[in-house]
Amino acid sequence: MFKTILFDIDGTLIDTEQVIIQSLQQVLKTQLHLTVSAEKLTFVLGIPGATALQRFTADPAQIQRLGAQWSALAATMTQQYRIFPQVQTALQQLYRQVPLGIITSKNRGEFTREFTPFGLNDYFQLVVTASDTTQHKPDPAPLQYAAQQLKRTPIELLYVGDTVYDLQCAHAAGAQFALATWGGPR
Repeated sequence: MFKTILFDIDGTLIDTEQVIIQSLQQVLKTQLHLTVSAEKLTFVLGIPGATALQRFTADPAQIQRLGAQWSALAATMTQQYRIFPQVQTALQQLYRQVPLGIITSKNRGEFTREFTPFGLNDYFQLVVTASDTTQHKPDPAPLQYAAQQLKRTPIELLYVGDTVYDLQCAHAAGAQFALATWGGPR
């Protein structure tokens, strides 16, 4: 039986998919002169931006520059983000019964800028961002770090996510997994 529920953010709690993909499309077009369809960019959902950008360039300086431009452009589009229907109600009910946490591929700054405005932070006992570990989803490090911080074994954790990276992270860590299907097919 799980003792803590951990959630991914993008595509699980908040509908961010279009902003993530559209902003990356714009950066790739203006900076690398690449036109990439939205369908071909779905692989970026659920992993850190720098990891995603490695598919387009091997130059660390260019990855950093493109990542900063992508993040800045996405930040101008956050008014398009929406909490998925019934998420707040579900969090209110779960919060009374079991500790909740977040594991996200966003860095700490992105989390603060993009998630905090929704007013959901108080539901979560722990937030693990890409800034907290050197390895990221699908690696088990974020879930292992959460287990350590919560003083739980991985099997006591239920991780709710929407991508194969979330599933792989949970399984590699030895945690339970639930697939969030309300955000669309994966």
